[in-house]
Amino acid sequence: MKTKSDYINSLKKIAKDVLKEINNDQLEIYINAIKNILFFIGKSALSIKHLKESININQEDIDLETIERTYSSLFSTAFKDIEKLFNEEEFLDKESKMLVIDILAKMTPEEISSFSLGKLYEAFITSSQRKLLGQVYTPKYIVEYMVSQGICYEEIIKNPYFRVVDPACGAGYFLLEVYDKLKEVYETYLTDIINYHPEIEKELSDIHSFILKNNIVGFDIDPFAVYMTKVSLFLKGPIKTNLDINIFNEDILIKNNYNEEYSSTDVSTIDYHIGYYDLVIGNPPYIGHKSINKDYRKKLQSIYYEVYSDKADISYCFFKRGYELLKENGRLILIISRYFIEAPSAEKLRNYISSKYKIESIIDFYGRNIFKGIGISPLIINALKSKIDDRDILVYRSKENAYMKETDLNLNSVFDRFYLHQQELQNKLWVLASRDEREIFYKIDSQGEITLDEVCSCNQGIITGYDTAFIVDMDTIEIKCLERDICKPWVKNSEVRKYRDIQSSKYILYTDLIDNLEQYVNTVNHIKPYKERLERRRECQIGIRQWYKLQWGRDINIFKQPKILFPYKAAANEFTISYEEVCCSADVYIISVKDEFKNKISLEYLLAFLNSSLCEFYFKSIAKKLNEDIYEYYPNKLMTLKIKIGPEKDLIMDRVKNIMNLYKELGSIKSEKGNKKTDEFVKDLENQIEREIEGIDNYFFNLYKLEKSEIDIIKKRLK
Repeated sequence: MKTKSDYINSLKKIAKDVLKEINNDQLEIYINAIKNILFFIGKSALSIKHLKESININQEDIDLETIERTYSSLFSTAFKDIEKLFNEEEFLDKESKMLVIDILAKMTPEEISSFSLGKLYEAFITSSQRKLLGQVYTPKYIVEYMVSQGICYEEIIKNPYFRVVDPACGAGYFLLEVYDKLKEVYETYLTDIINYHPEIEKELSDIHSFILKNNIVGFDIDPFAVYMTKVSLFLKGPIKTNLDINIFNEDILIKNNYNEEYSSTDVSTIDYHIGYYDLVIGNPPYIGHKSINKDYRKKLQSIYYEVYSDKADISYCFFKRGYELLKENGRLILIISRYFIEAPSAEKLRNYISSKYKIESIIDFYGRNIFKGIGISPLIINALKSKIDDRDILVYRSKENAYMKETDLNLNSVFDRFYLHQQELQNKLWVLASRDEREIFYKIDSQGEITLDEVCSCNQGIITGYDTAFIVDMDTIEIKCLERDICKPWVKNSEVRKYRDIQSSKYILYTDLIDNLEQYVNTVNHIKPYKERLERRRECQIGIRQWYKLQWGRDINIFKQPKILFPYKAAANEFTISYEEVCCSADVYIISVKDEFKNKISLEYLLAFLNSSLCEFYFKSIAKKLNEDIYEYYPNKLMTLKIKIGPEKDLIMDRVKNIMNLYKELGSIKSEKGNKKTDEFVKDLENQIEREIEGIDNYFFNLYKLEKSEIDIIKKRLK
């Protein structure tokens, strides 16, 4: 006997057979094809469910003409605008349509009721396509948790007209869960609700219609998202003639954003009434400033100036819009990229949230990427539109490397739990850490004498524009007799390790040094096969770069001087010194001490600080966490750290030089491991390195006057 999942898989197969004829690199055409196919599946599901419920039609009596006639009679109002956008005949022939109808006709009304067009749509969209479209689909267990926090039976008993809005509803996952939760409450507590509100007893005789009419509202700028949500909600209960629901194909950020007043109390006519909703819930789109139309961005800046700046994410606007939509004491629950707690472009947003909302709880996934195929680590914020009081915010922060099932939000075992005062959330950044950790962070920060940005210069490595053309090995240099004066040692981020000597096996052809092509014939001949590809680079096309030069070569003197190198992404602080000339890729950054500070602070002292446990704790308290293991060591954060210059700088310099020499010696003999004597020598070198690093850690712990208990917290945090 076939299950619902078998039928769904059969529908997927029909769609895949049609889609395989379309190149999915042509994103607009491919997405349009998916929408048209699913449009027909949706209207067939609606029609078949109605036919089975109303006249108990036999499977063999359901044909294409019956579907079209039924759909037209039932949904001429609900989909009158949306259906004009689709033409399923362009992608589905009559045979394919009948295959769809046959599959759906075999399903029971109960199986069709739980049918989700959104899940089908999600199955055909790749992670890269979702990223381009700004579409992130929230896992079911997250949706269930968020809805459970926003709806409780006591509130519904008191207020059966409890209104929920998802301002960017997408495929309707949140609203579908809201529907299920509300239906459960109405069915379980119907007697209590009628006792409180006897005047609505007749309305509650049809719970399905009551929920759709009075409790649920959604918006989306994508008409197909609106269609998917409407279809899925219609299917939840009996299909009625020309029943419409409050799901609107509109941009809630722009539409009616000047606080118009409405006189009507019918939700269908005041769909985005200011101060109308008890709960704003959802997963707003994550779209950065580079992907937003310039004119639209200007509108957002004008309307949402309190939260949105030129480089902000569009998701920030939903906090202000949510505040406007909520009743007093209404609740906002959003899942959003956690980057806003530290992003420089989100300072206005942080101020708005902490001054307008009473934040009840924050769940920080702290690097966990819970969205399939999308490199975004989110947090869930639960806040009330009410006066800020003395109650603490409950914060859950995902533990480092703790295992979490993809179907379960286990707050007790996978998350650390702590409290903080809302007043402790500073506009500059939110440090979501335990009270002890925050106190240590501020103790370190307050003792810093000068920022790294004041003491040092920081530069990004080179963007070649096409590594295949410019990166070579020594064999290639010798065989092709490449001109040696522009062959510079080359290092990538994986080769930059804490205190390790740079061992480069590759070279970059630093063609920016070429003044006369005739003097570099061999190098030009090596690059020439890639000329067509290189000329397509943006800088070449607009005439600011010659075809044979690097895309962004930087000033060669940056790479000639002694410098600190560090990778852009790493699990821990990985800083090292290079005293020799070496160039690096764009995923490596270069720090050099400014001339006016060279007598006050040495490169070695700076390296010791950067690699110390104290600095790693200090930085990770504010760093952007990219996933469970990796942090972003971007200069806009790193260079804001403050450094304290203590005594015994020469001792620290000697320790650093000794560590680097020990690592160099260790590297030279590790290849000889295998006999007992060599292994003992290696172990001895490793112990010496460990002691020197521990000595540096203790120096900075003492310099910053940390207590043993504070040091233990730092060590535990970094473990």
